[in-house]
Amino acid sequence: MKIENIPVLRSFRFAFSGLSYMITKERNFRIEVITGAIMIIIGLILGLDMIEWLIVLIFIAMVLAAELVNTVVEDVCNILVKELQLGYQQTKAVRDIAAGSVLVTSVCAFIAGILIIGNHL
Repeated sequence: MKIENIPVLRSFRFAFSGLSYMITKERNFRIEVITGAIMIIIGLILGLDMIEWLIVLIFIAMVLAAELVNTVVEDVCNILVKELQLGYQQTKAVRDIAAGSVLVTSVCAFIAGILIIGNHL
């Protein structure tokens, strides 16, 4: 049976293709993946409890998801600028808001990480 005949597995293939694109093409995503991996290693060394692990994993997922959405917004804005001959300024607010969502999520994740790590030191 070919994977194309199984819609659910096919959708996973598309999702992994998107993640592969992000890892190979988007520097900030790579930095966030590495930072998340470092936090997981620190968590293993410090012996985080279940609640701390949940907080860490939720924040890692939130930061990565925010970056994924930010990239989608940027790419859609680039298409609008090119295809509809919009000026960059016409899409600037949307781009800035999407980037702001990554910043807010990252700052909160950083603070949570410092609190959790600090609690163990």
